[in-house]
Amino acid sequence: MTPNSTALLEQRVLIAKTASGLPAVGDRKHTADFLGFLPIMAAMPFMYWPRILEGDTQPWVAVAALLSCFFFWPRSGRAGRIRLYLPILAALSCIAIYWFRQTDLQLFIRYAFIMLTFSMLWIVACRGAQEFVGTAVRWTIVIWFAVGLYQFLAIRLGLPVEFFGRYVEGRGGIPSLTAESSFYGSLAVLQLMYLLNEKNSKNRLFIIISVFNVLLSGSLLAYVFLAIPLCRLDYKYIFLGALSIFLLVTQDAKIGETGLFSRIYNVSAGSTSFDPMEIVKSDASTNLRVGQAIFTLYENIDESILIKQTSSFRDEYNAWASMQGDFLFTGSDFILVSAGEALFLSGPFGLILVLSLMIFGTRGTPSKKRKLEKIAVISLCFVSPISFSNPFFVFYLAQREDT
Repeated sequence: MTPNSTALLEQRVLIAKTASGLPAVGDRKHTADFLGFLPIMAAMPFMYWPRILEGDTQPWVAVAALLSCFFFWPRSGRAGRIRLYLPILAALSCIAIYWFRQTDLQLFIRYAFIMLTFSMLWIVACRGAQEFVGTAVRWTIVIWFAVGLYQFLAIRLGLPVEFFGRYVEGRGGIPSLTAESSFYGSLAVLQLMYLLNEKNSKNRLFIIISVFNVLLSGSLLAYVFLAIPLCRLDYKYIFLGALSIFLLVTQDAKIGETGLFSRIYNVSAGSTSFDPMEIVKSDASTNLRVGQAIFTLYENIDESILIKQTSSFRDEYNAWASMQGDFLFTGSDFILVSAGEALFLSGPFGLILVLSLMIFGTRGTPSKKRKLEKIAVISLCFVSPISFSNPFFVFYLAQREDT
């Protein structure tokens, strides 16, 4: 073999490995980036499982982010300093101001844990190698689908399901390896959006699997969320997709224990008029999330920004819910809406964090239509079960479509 042919062969191997998302031999920077991102890549599919802490948040992503951010922190990166530092400073300020206001140490530790994890992930997202995020997303989609499909079949065949994932009998929906069905479905849509923005033909199969993950979850919020990526399709495909989902869910397929169409049917079966509020009232989780979103982001926003209210969310929310009459009381001080939590607990610094993520998250979009689309996705994430410390959310925020 001649020297020229040997060099050509090595070049082809380098291109092939780079395209696959794996480190290429001889490319030290690429290999270092891969090793630096590897802890997060391994943690993303198992961010909620196994469960060793009370609540939904588990330490796996935080530990992985701590390891990874040391690899990427010293680099200058492509991101501007304001884009990198402003959200981090806002998140740290949120922790500081809540420290002076908190009355429950456990709530403070949870809130600080979320904000610190976000800060470390933001460092990796802004200065790390984005090329490996897509690989982690694809791995997660397949793993969650396999577990979700097993749970779906096991429930119907009477097989044991509790030991694998966090399924709770009677709670409704399929959670796969997430905390609950709404997490599973909402994150599946977010993963789908990330792959769509990559504009890579090899993502088609994984996009289809993501849609099945949404359907398996049976989550009302995820079904609504799914309308955003559907708008990317041609009109004929939108119609066919909507019709297929409608037939699949309504013709006794029962993709999940809960779902958009089944709830609409249950509410409207005995009534001649359709009231969306009845759907909200029919499900406790949806009722609490909608109520808390309205309270924290609309009714109480002035008091939150000026830090006029007390730090007891439960007392203030239940008093408001009692006056409204349509919303259930909450039994804890946990706030289900991530943007509302930041505003209620940290006042103006929470507002700065939310607005900075909205601004920096929509940079790098190629058109006004894409910018509006990303604003819609981020807004839904802010009122969904997706927290600031969720790696899929953080990497979607930092994703730039024009690169």
